[in-house]
Amino acid sequence: MYVGLMLITTYCREPFTPDFETGTNDYLVVEGFINVGIKGVTTIKLSRVAPLLTSKRVSEKSASINIENEAGSKFPLYEVSNGIYLSDSLNLNQSNKHKLLITTHNGKQYKSALVQPKITPVIDSINWRLKDGSINFYVNAHDDANTTHYYKWNYQETWEINSDYKSRYAYVNGQLEIRNVIEKDNMFYCWRYNASEDLQISSTSQFDVDAISYRIVNLPYFSEQTSVKYSILVEQRTLTKEEFDYLQIIQKNSSVTGSLFDPLPGEIRGNIESLDDADEPVIGYMGAYTKQAKRIFVTAAQLNTNPTAKCEPVTVGMDDLNKFYGSEGVYTPINLV
Repeated sequence: MYVGLMLITTYCREPFTPDFETGTNDYLVVEGFINVGIKGVTTIKLSRVAPLLTSKRVSEKSASINIENEAGSKFPLYEVSNGIYLSDSLNLNQSNKHKLLITTHNGKQYKSALVQPKITPVIDSINWRLKDGSINFYVNAHDDANTTHYYKWNYQETWEINSDYKSRYAYVNGQLEIRNVIEKDNMFYCWRYNASEDLQISSTSQFDVDAISYRIVNLPYFSEQTSVKYSILVEQRTLTKEEFDYLQIIQKNSSVTGSLFDPLPGEIRGNIESLDDADEPVIGYMGAYTKQAKRIFVTAAQLNTNPTAKCEPVTVGMDDLNKFYGSEGVYTPINLV
């Protein structure tokens, strides 16, 4: 009796393979905020959530976006690249509430909640400290009025890299030729750039004083970034408690899915909704804020991380120039000896 039941149950069960590659959960993702600062430029990024087994983000192009205040005045944004929309330099009234209106290329309409602007306090300082073989950069801020409480940061890094040696000569058509000053400098000085990707948020709501010191970047003591000269530009803005709570959920989910705004393990609702389908999820939270920025420069001499040469020069005979510098060679001529 039991054996027969088990056989029937197994036989009737059909295998199910979920469609991870072409999932239809292409929810709209809205990133950015309404900049109510003096001559503030609002930047909004629109994209679609990727299928579950891909990491590719799909830009939402050819949309129409407007900022609208509570009086009904509208301020358009313009697409400057795929899915990136910018406003003009505006002086939005910081006393008025604002919302974002979006119409996608296929005519679907979305709007954010009408939100009251918040003013971001200035960045007091950016400092660095050495600890456990690494360099930690901190952003420091406070609000004497004790009304900010919730903070968000983005940053951009720029650092200089130098070659171990200056190449005074180039190998051209079988001959050594003296490089001009510009070419020589371009061979020696290089710069690299990086921008923050992870969410950087923190709160002072549990403290009596609205003051914060937040570690924004951690670098290895000996690294490419610290080899010559390093700079970090930090942008700071305040948040409402509602957006802070929303971003905390996003942050926790991103530690599971791998990166921000990937397919999420649970439905997350912000303050943006579809006007065509109330059940359609939209990922994003739109606030209205001012922002503050500050930059710091640090040299290898200050950090005491002056680099040593990573490669040793090789003396090459005149008969071996083509072997070392020609199409099959891997060396660069430095100087004549």
